[in-house]
Amino acid sequence: CNGMQPCSEKTYYEWKGKSYARSWIDFRGYAVDVAPGGLWTLTRDAPILASPEPEGQVVDEYPTGTAVVVIGNARGSPYKFVSPCNACRRGFVDETALRK
Repeated sequence: CNGMQPCSEKTYYEWKGKSYARSWIDFRGYAVDVAPGGLWTLTRDAPILASPEPEGQVVDEYPTGTAVVVIGNARGSPYKFVSPCNACRRGFVDETALRK
């Protein structure tokens, strides 16, 4: 969301007793459970997909060795929701293409 285009992402929070914590994200209609992720590395050339499914639209591609920030897990799917860099489009990567 940069003011120029509508947000495709909504974050939901859960009360943790003293503060709220991110619980899950609705990204283009797909539920992503927020998980401690940190930096992971691509183990092979991999597309960043608009949806957590093999036939999802490719929004970008990155080579083996690229570091991505894992934000969470696509609910009911073997895909991780990632952000390759601060200015890059977020999307989904097959978890088999990632390692910590």
